[in-house]
Amino acid sequence: MRSRRVFCATVAVLAVASAALVGACSSGACSEMLTCDGGPSSEGGQDGTLDALAEVGSDVETDGTVEAAGEAATDALDGSDATDGSTDAGDSTTDATDGPTDAGCAAPFTCAPAVPTGFHGPVAFAEEAADSGNAPAPPACTPPYTVQVASGFNDPIASPASCTCTCGSLKGGCSTVTIETFSDNICQNECNAVLAGACTASGCGGIAQSAIVSVPRPSGGSCAEAVQKSVPAWNPTANWAVTGRACASSSALPEGGCTGAEVCAPSSPFGSSLCVWESGNVACPTPYPNQHLVYASGSDSRTCADNCTCASPTGVSCSVVATVASKSSCSGGSVLVADAGSCAHFGSVMASFVSASVTPSGGSCTPGGSTAPSGTVTPTEPTTVCCEN
Repeated sequence: MRSRRVFCATVAVLAVASAALVGACSSGACSEMLTCDGGPSSEGGQDGTLDALAEVGSDVETDGTVEAAGEAATDALDGSDATDGSTDAGDSTTDATDGPTDAGCAAPFTCAPAVPTGFHGPVAFAEEAADSGNAPAPPACTPPYTVQVASGFNDPIASPASCTCTCGSLKGGCSTVTIETFSDNICQNECNAVLAGACTASGCGGIAQSAIVSVPRPSGGSCAEAVQKSVPAWNPTANWAVTGRACASSSALPEGGCTGAEVCAPSSPFGSSLCVWESGNVACPTPYPNQHLVYASGSDSRTCADNCTCASPTGVSCSVVATVASKSSCSGGSVLVADAGSCAHFGSVMASFVSASVTPSGGSCTPGGSTAPSGTVTPTEPTTVCCEN
């Protein structure tokens, strides 16, 4: 039955098209040719209609208008175009569920500049800063950014060294002394006068019996300058004002949904823009202009500049000890116990050789000059993180 209806519609359209070409129908016969009977005699009616149309077409020169109209009517009744439309609509619905490729780079994804040559990413970057004291640790990597690629610190917190000029122990500070030897025991007949120090011949031919040791005086001497330095402790894993962590996604980026100069990536779980990273301290590329540096550790060079001096010693006391002996090494001799400047009697000692030593005591040097803290904690082992904003 469907073929008859289609045939009837086609005949009707062809008849109308023919009438347009040769003029409207003016008789009942024309009207009957446009009618399709659904009854048993319909086939005869169809045959008569075809004959009438063929007769009309033989008298009219056409340019394909009739044929085109027939095809259009057939397609309309066939429903083929409507069916195709439904299919296309279904395709669109299917595409909409495919993800960022066809539906656009929508939440939870975002479009970000393509990763420049030499960098890695995109990554999500979290940074913590403290107004005072140590910064807290940055948040841990979280889905979809679960792979930590950089973690570290910036802006070390380290107090400077405390510096004070000091002076060391006194060295020297007393004049040299002489020992006068005498052949008698009352310091009358002088044999020789020698500088105190190493063992020296008395000059009395082994018969010296008395001596006078000169009085030592404070003279010369010095103190070594020094800096008393105190460097406060610094913890390389805690004493920082800024901390940071960069996290990468373990999954491949979806394709499509962005312009040719962008990539579609999961949005940062830290609420920040996406970034790229590279080892070392490097300049950031144009699409990611904002540089953040994270350091793995630091080098502590805090010390004190040393421009200290020490004045000449004051308050020095000097004492002397003399020895007389018969041996050239002055070993085994007797210690001459007497006040410096007084005559000392040797008694029975054969004083062929004498020696003496002078010892300063007390006294000090006043520190001068200047000192100041120098050096700092310098971050080391940097990683550069470059962000959109």
